[in-house]
Amino acid sequence: MEETRISNALSAYLSIHETIMEEYRNLIDFAAFFMEQKEKERLALPYHINIIDELHINENGHSRILLKLLQYQNEQGEYTFLHSLIHHINIHSHSSSFSRIEIKRPLLTQEEARIDLWVRDWESGYAIIFENKACDAVDQEEQLSRYIDKTITEGFNKENIFVVYLPSYAHEPDEQSWGNYKEEFEERYVNLSFRDDILAWLKDNVLPNIPSSNVYLYTAVVQYTDYLEGYFLLRTINNRMNMNLDNLISSQFELDKFNTDKERIKVLQEKIDDMQEVVNSMQALQGRLRQSIYEDWQKATKELFPELHPCERGALTDVSLTLEGKKVDIFISSDSKMYCQVEFSPSLPQEERDINGTCIEKLKDLLPSCNTNCVWKYIPPLEFDEVYQLFVDVVNRCKQLANNG
Repeated sequence: MEETRISNALSAYLSIHETIMEEYRNLIDFAAFFMEQKEKERLALPYHINIIDELHINENGHSRILLKLLQYQNEQGEYTFLHSLIHHINIHSHSSSFSRIEIKRPLLTQEEARIDLWVRDWESGYAIIFENKACDAVDQEEQLSRYIDKTITEGFNKENIFVVYLPSYAHEPDEQSWGNYKEEFEERYVNLSFRDDILAWLKDNVLPNIPSSNVYLYTAVVQYTDYLEGYFLLRTINNRMNMNLDNLISSQFELDKFNTDKERIKVLQEKIDDMQEVVNSMQALQGRLRQSIYEDWQKATKELFPELHPCERGALTDVSLTLEGKKVDIFISSDSKMYCQVEFSPSLPQEERDINGTCIEKLKDLLPSCNTNCVWKYIPPLEFDEVYQLFVDVVNRCKQLANNG
């Protein structure tokens, strides 16, 4: 009797498991079919060209465009669109705290200290951290917390630091990204999605206020606005394509058999949740494959540079050597992107880590991004061979500098 009960339970479990796996296979097959049909629909669209479409920009590209807009000054020297964006936030934010921000002599930077966009105004005492997730990069470990800490070290009071999170569609940062700051920054934080906020700001506040004489700025914003509309399938020329794709989804999930939109929304949400399970599994597998690549890097680094020791900083692969009598760390790491970086060891006193006037500056042809403490270069997320070859080239250059020194 007991064996029969166990056998029946096992059979039921296997049947449920197979049903779930079959559902996942169907979703994967449908996703592939959907993308195939979408490409056919896209090719049937009227001829349309957008320069940004053709350049396939990443999050850094979005940050560079936004930086250029926020840096714009009118004839009176006012930061027209920086003020405009802060005003937009004041209107649409749950908090009135952003109305306190004063802009006098701001420094606006992109990718300094890994911060996508950074507005610092020492004269007024206010700073704004912009974290750009236009391409849906994952939140790194305590990412916002680290950026807040960095801004505090720049001399800003915590109460005058503001955070603007920029996802593609509206979603909140991971809890862990805040560290211990989430509650403290509740009134000095806003979520602006590219689809619902940045696009509306560009169309309603930026384009109408560009002087007619500034043709290049106007056409640039028109292109960027059109690009975002295309990215989010909002171009009017996409209407027929969107309708056909909606019909495809409706047919696949038999939405017509439901009587109300509430029921259809519920079914679609269930399918979205199922697809997210598939995506989560794919991302987990991707993570395991990445780890295998990183282990291969570490093995290759030991074979290529047996005389050098790892700097033991938890990087994907790293070595340390001595330049100008000080320990230098060379490593590959990642936040939302992979990068190769060189800096004096964090174990040194801060005043000894300044790279200005040191031989580390001679690496800028290989690692063009820099601040006072380090040089680095970002590499596109999937270019594993490129970033590792860059690391090898940098290590060899540093060895030459050490031998020449």
